[in-house]
Amino acid sequence: MIPNKLKLLGSQARPTINGWCSIGNPFSAEIMAAQGYDSITIDVQHGALDYSSALPMLQAMRASGVVPMARVPWMEPGIIEAALSTALTEGRVIATGLDVFDEEPPAPHHPLLDSDQVVLTPHIAGLTQQAAERMAVSSIQSALDFFAGRLNSDLIVNRDFRHDQTEASHRSHR
Repeated sequence: MIPNKLKLLGSQARPTINGWCSIGNPFSAEIMAAQGYDSITIDVQHGALDYSSALPMLQAMRASGVVPMARVPWMEPGIIEAALSTALTEGRVIATGLDVFDEEPPAPHHPLLDSDQVVLTPHIAGLTQQAAERMAVSSIQSALDFFAGRLNSDLIVNRDFRHDQTEASHRSHR
């Protein structure tokens, strides 16, 4: 079993550097893996990559000593957790990094919490200055659109609330 470099550095309170690869090419993944990163994440969630393009990229990084990771697209978290737990136990995956669980917080004896092959991080992708600015502008625009009666219904999660509130808003503005 290949040791998990990220866990080791984390246990020593040392920083780690992760590279982000969204170019679907094993050669580019291999070159990135040789640049001194502690880990490389293959971005299957946001880019044009899928499993068939990510697999050879992960294989190309294996000999470098870098910890290969993959950011998966949104799927059923329970299925992902079960597959990861099985793959880790059987040695088909050497390490994984997670920032969300099917149940938050995870149960104290969740199998992935006890694994030395798992790195857990907080889900903080939206905590950049740019993300905060976009969320603020979008929130204000949505509020203005709501009161003007032209809120994009695709932005509403709770359809019952939308219907009740939209009707109430239209009645109060007449």
